[in-house]
Amino acid sequence: MKRILYLAIAAVLFASCGSEEKKDASDGVSSEVEKVMKEKSGQERQSPSVPKLEQQPAPKRKMDNAQVSNSEVKNYFNAGIQKYQAGNYAAGIKEFEKVVRVDPGNARAYYNLGLGRHHTDDFSGAVDAFTHVLEINPEDTLALLYRGLTYYLLQDFKRSIQDYNKALEIDPEYAKVYYNRGTVRGQMKDYTGAIKDFSKAIELKPGFTGAYFHLGHAYYFRGNVHEACYYWKKAGEMGFTDAERLIQEYCLDE
Repeated sequence: MKRILYLAIAAVLFASCGSEEKKDASDGVSSEVEKVMKEKSGQERQSPSVPKLEQQPAPKRKMDNAQVSNSEVKNYFNAGIQKYQAGNYAAGIKEFEKVVRVDPGNARAYYNLGLGRHHTDDFSGAVDAFTHVLEINPEDTLALLYRGLTYYLLQDFKRSIQDYNKALEIDPEYAKVYYNRGTVRGQMKDYTGAIKDFSKAIELKPGFTGAYFHLGHAYYFRGNVHEACYYWKKAGEMGFTDAERLIQEYCLDE
């Protein structure tokens, strides 16, 4: 029986094994592909195509420098921002916890608290913080994006998909959400759904190199090596260096 490669998607892993989804691909797992898998898994986990949580290219805000009337809250909030920027997430989390104790309606503080907890692998705590944001503002698509990602990391794929679906109801042109949902669908072996989502991400953001790369993965798992190589080559042409290894291994005859 032919083995399915474990091919890790940047930020959210998209892997499969022991399946017969791949009918036409090469037997075995090459050392080069295993190398790609080992190097990619465990890094860039926080969000697809984003190396680190704080580098999320989010619209309008990452950490929100709120203007609050209460000077104590403002001091805690600004201290949290400064400690995050210095890389001290544990200390920053404590500052944002102080904010929400004093000002429990501060959605911005809960959002930043969720970022810090996510970054320090407190995924249950991050879900709680992002849920507070959504209780205050149910249409916060960035909180939905992060909570969906956090549910994914907790292996709760159903809730992850629900959050991404909700985000797309609010903003149907949010390319990163299609990309994230594609990774979840890939993990669930819904490769047809993953192909649709990665394709939509590319339609909305033609320069989305990670989407080309992982669209190739989805086709690979569907057993279509020709299409997989086409998208890996596109990713390689766009500078996605990991694609070159797979091209050399699987696509020289394509």
